[in-house]
Amino acid sequence: MKAVYLLITGLLFCLYACKKDNNTNPGSIVGKWNIVNVATRGVNYTGQPGDFYSFTADGILHIKEGTGLSTYNYTAPGDSSITLTIPGNADALPEFGRIITFTAHSLIISGPYPITPGGLNTAGSSISLSR
Repeated sequence: MKAVYLLITGLLFCLYACKKDNNTNPGSIVGKWNIVNVATRGVNYTGQPGDFYSFTADGILHIKEGTGLSTYNYTAPGDSSITLTIPGNADALPEFGRIITFTAHSLIISGPYPITPGGLNTAGSSISLSR
């Protein structure tokens, strides 16, 4: 009976050790990510084949949603924050987000949240990506 108890306990520890964390940071967000869903400022967009977010190593983000193409500068200092700015527009205010989930195949960003005259707007924005 004691051997069965030890065996069951040992198996439980093994199963716990194999548990995957939801935020197993695989390193850098650099690369091409497919759009799953983008919800910003009351608009919900479901990704279509060919849509992407492409993060480059030099801090450039290319976004293709349908026929629209956008380019931003981004910084992701490693503390789960991410900041987007429009290149070449000194008057544009940055937009801030927080990386919620980051695995080898999933990237979920809460935000981006623009700064408004009333302060940071944190209502209902999220970006869900996969690869």
